[in-house]
Amino acid sequence: MSEDSVAADECVNPALNMAWEDIEAVTTFKFNRNTMVGVTLSSPERFVASYTEDERRSLARTNAVLRVFGGIFSPAIATDSNLSTVEGTLDFARRNFGCDWTFGALELDRSP
Repeated sequence: MSEDSVAADECVNPALNMAWEDIEAVTTFKFNRNTMVGVTLSSPERFVASYTEDERRSLARTNAVLRVFGGIFSPAIATDSNLSTVEGTLDFARRNFGCDWTFGALELDRSP
């Protein structure tokens, strides 16, 4: 974690290092018959700064796969090369879903 990280009990999702204090709004939206959760951040800069270089590389790899398979559901995903960055992912979510970050059902609860 970077020096801008927050304690796990202060996070919406500790794996993302997203602090509750940085959440301005929570919303739901439909994407291909699935209900997704989205958040608007009051401090997107803090969230972006919390990513380490390893996490940035991991996001780029994950989103490269998303662009291949996600393009089946949405051409916007397949054609957006900015999805390889944290900033680009935030921008994509804003343009397409009206929030800064989105969560699928599998990301919402990782408790044992």
